[in-house]
Amino acid sequence: MAVPAETPTLFGAYIQSISTSIGWGGQGSSCQFSLVEDPDNGVNINLPTVGTAVFFEYGKFNFGGIFQRYTYQESLSGRIYNVIIESPAKLLDGVQVILDEFQGTSFEPANGFYGPWNGFSTGTKPTEFTYGSPYVYNVWNPFAELENFEKGGNFGNADVNSAGFPVVSLFETLQKFGTRADMNFGGKARFGKSVYGFDFTEVIDAVKANASFYRVKGPVQSLNNILSDVCDVIQHDYFPQVTGTLGLSGGDNVLEFPIIKIRMLSRASQPSSGIIEDFVASAKEGGTLISSAVGKEFSSATTQKVILGAPVTRYYNGLVQNMTSVWGKTSNGSYLLGGPAVSTYTNASHTNQIALQYPDTFGFQRYMATVFELRMALGGMETWTTYKAFQNMAGVEPNSSLYIGDYPPWTSQVYATQAMLQNLADGGAMADALSMINTDLKQVQNAYSKAQNDLQQKIFNVVSKAATEFYGQQFFVRLPFEDGGLDNNLRFIAEDTQYEANWDITDSAWFYDLDGNESSPILDVASYDGTGKLRSHSVFLNDGISDFSAFGSEYAFGFGGFVCTSKGGPDKDIYWDEKTGPSALVRTGAQVRAYDSYTTADEGLTQLASLFFGIYIDPRRYKGTGKQSAQISIPPAVSLPTAIGVPQKSNRYLWGPWYSNFGDQGNAEVVIDNTFAPETFGSRDKLNEAGIATAVAGIGQMEAVESGFIEVAEFPAFNVGDRFALTGPYVTDLNIDVSLDGCKCTYRFNTWTPNFGKLTKYNIDRIARIRTGGIAFAQQQRARREKRPFPKFSIRKGGDGGFADLMHEMFVRMGADGFSQMIDSVTG
Repeated sequence: MAVPAETPTLFGAYIQSISTSIGWGGQGSSCQFSLVEDPDNGVNINLPTVGTAVFFEYGKFNFGGIFQRYTYQESLSGRIYNVIIESPAKLLDGVQVILDEFQGTSFEPANGFYGPWNGFSTGTKPTEFTYGSPYVYNVWNPFAELENFEKGGNFGNADVNSAGFPVVSLFETLQKFGTRADMNFGGKARFGKSVYGFDFTEVIDAVKANASFYRVKGPVQSLNNILSDVCDVIQHDYFPQVTGTLGLSGGDNVLEFPIIKIRMLSRASQPSSGIIEDFVASAKEGGTLISSAVGKEFSSATTQKVILGAPVTRYYNGLVQNMTSVWGKTSNGSYLLGGPAVSTYTNASHTNQIALQYPDTFGFQRYMATVFELRMALGGMETWTTYKAFQNMAGVEPNSSLYIGDYPPWTSQVYATQAMLQNLADGGAMADALSMINTDLKQVQNAYSKAQNDLQQKIFNVVSKAATEFYGQQFFVRLPFEDGGLDNNLRFIAEDTQYEANWDITDSAWFYDLDGNESSPILDVASYDGTGKLRSHSVFLNDGISDFSAFGSEYAFGFGGFVCTSKGGPDKDIYWDEKTGPSALVRTGAQVRAYDSYTTADEGLTQLASLFFGIYIDPRRYKGTGKQSAQISIPPAVSLPTAIGVPQKSNRYLWGPWYSNFGDQGNAEVVIDNTFAPETFGSRDKLNEAGIATAVAGIGQMEAVESGFIEVAEFPAFNVGDRFALTGPYVTDLNIDVSLDGCKCTYRFNTWTPNFGKLTKYNIDRIARIRTGGIAFAQQQRARREKRPFPKFSIRKGGDGGFADLMHEMFVRMGADGFSQMIDSVTG
């Protein structure tokens, strides 16, 4: 056994034994001493005040801490003092750190307005809540140190955001608190009978090397909690170690200026296997081994992991070619459907009929209208009745079954025969517009028939409702679906008593085209939700004749120059047809009026004569003073959208999976995390990177790890917290026995399994937070910029024709140069 040249002492007494164990993190370490006196030889104990900072060193072993307590035992075998020194872990809990919100000023309204106020200052200077007397100790405020203007800071200097205080800046500020006396909002801590400085240099080095981007959440945490949080992230353990200057007063073991050094121990890699066995063999060969108990324990770890993400979303652009026109909704909730939207809307003929079934108005009969009739109804009752009169003149009015008697219920300012119109076109003797004023006796009588007028009003109400609420605004669009028909696209959920579709309609979706290519088809950030998913948009061709003023400011350009608006969108209900599959009702949100060649303020007679009879009448033959009764307006048509977006969310598919397999003998773990979606990271590629990183994080290996103890006859060669033989496990317990026979040391240790999951999760959350914050900021800035609505079109009277008037309107709005450029681009 190793014989010490001189018996070690503590507080002036001989040390009989030492027993110490390390407590990782905030658990606290302790060291117990058995002390004996030898008064005959002048060895007498001199105990310092309980609560004093003390330090002991013997060989490679040292321990500093707080003199926590002692007991005195006396018996026939002698007098023994049992002394316990503890690490200052309690102080780490007792130091509170302000990370946000309070910048150190004690504000008093009675002080008035201090600082520049309209060029002058009033009131008294506010009080700064600084560290120590006359206020409190052990409350550190790094936030105020960086942000308090009166003490050299500035608003925003701390760079605190929703994730917290930057970790490197935080510990650099705490390092100043612990070592300098000139700080305003932090200083040396007080505990018991001592004042403690702090040394965070190992912490600073570790966070700079492993997670310099990390942030600590506020507003207030204890120093212990901060250290624990940071060490979990960077795969380290820590413990406080007390050092300082010895012996200036109070005895050789008393620390006059104690410093708490935060020691950092990396657990980023598993200790090397066989180190303990090699040490035992070496001790045997050297003759110092007294006893040992070394073994291996099978470590159970997760070796397989599967990550599943959020439900998949898709943005389906429902093209107009897949739309069916909708003309109304009955009292029982059924929609009145027409034909395909393209063929229905692009045919201006009076033969393009649509059925308006309103049982409440017409009973079992239905009113047959045309798209052009709906257009005329947008101009009001007088314009509509003129169109109806032309239908009757042409003999193509299809609703005679609704008449009261033999005559239609409507009256018009213009009534003529085909012969009269032809005569007017030819410039004959009867070519006077006044002759076209309605003088038909039955028509005049109808004007005074209450029953006829009531019927006319009812019919107009039905047509006007279809024109103002459905014309160009509501459609059914076919949706994509899975193979397998209805059974593989819709399920009934037992006990919940509800149906669920394979794909639901949602408010927004991640955009990618049919080939899977991702893009931002609309450049206006207001077109997306807070996560970056595209909202439903109605898309219109920017053709130069469409009036988009009904959109107000809710429009943007996208999909290659088209005009898009988010005013409308799809209903959430999905309708299934055995032949055509699923479809949904979609709305444009506003009527886009199209100022086509039929549109005119006063030359409708020419257009209607051509439409119904193929007769061209020169407008000059019926325009002029006293001929206003023959001047008919035709309101603009309604433009079709080229597409309406239908965002969908799957009830079957999830993003992922991502997996790792480091051996099929270990535990498996499955994680479903709804933050794993392309919108969280900005693309599917970055999503895949995050998914793979998360699948690998926290994966261990199934292997045997060493544990046990070694008792050797030698002076301490390691300290608690040291790594055994450089690459082995950490020494967690140390017993030292000192006697006349010599010194022996017993080391205890164990190993661990690295786990990097928290840092990976923080990185992923950080990426998501930066992206979400960037979108929110961009949308806030966008909201501050006024977007002017499109100018409303107008058609002036007295022009040469509807289209000519439109060209004149565009010339006025665009100017000569702009108008010429447009004509050149159109004509090539």
